[in-house]
Amino acid sequence: MKKYLFALVILFCSSAKAIATTYYVDSTGGSDGNAGTSTGAAWKTLLKASTSTTAGDTIYVKSSASYNEILFFRSTRTATSPIRWEGYTTTPGDNGRATIEGGNTRVSCVRVNNCNYNVMLNFVLQGPTSEAIHYNDQSSNAFFFNCKILKGSGTSP
Repeated sequence: MKKYLFALVILFCSSAKAIATTYYVDSTGGSDGNAGTSTGAAWKTLLKASTSTTAGDTIYVKSSASYNEILFFRSTRTATSPIRWEGYTTTPGDNGRATIEGGNTRVSCVRVNNCNYNVMLNFVLQGPTSEAIHYNDQSSNAFFFNCKILKGSGTSP
């Protein structure tokens, strides 16, 4: 009996995976007091999302208005469990682009500091004073797909 119990414990432990969660951010309709787990209970800020998510999570960012803040990629993920940030217009997965606005006052729109394996899809990064994406030497494997970088604030994508 002990053999079977031991085998069952080993099987359970080796097959256990962290469960990834999908979160939503909406700068006009969200609130950082919400759970963030549905479009109707979205968070308001990118900061709330970046400090509340873990490896393997997906964050859908609605293009309802510009996000006037810096998106911080935080902590290290793995190749098999990256954090995925994806902009959308009306339905998650519709390839709409969310805008992070530097306002010609912020040095960057995205900061990748001491972390690995973040994926960003469907964003416009505009109006930083220096660099759209700040990437330090301690980071690796940040991927950007279908993103536009615009120099001036308020420029149409």
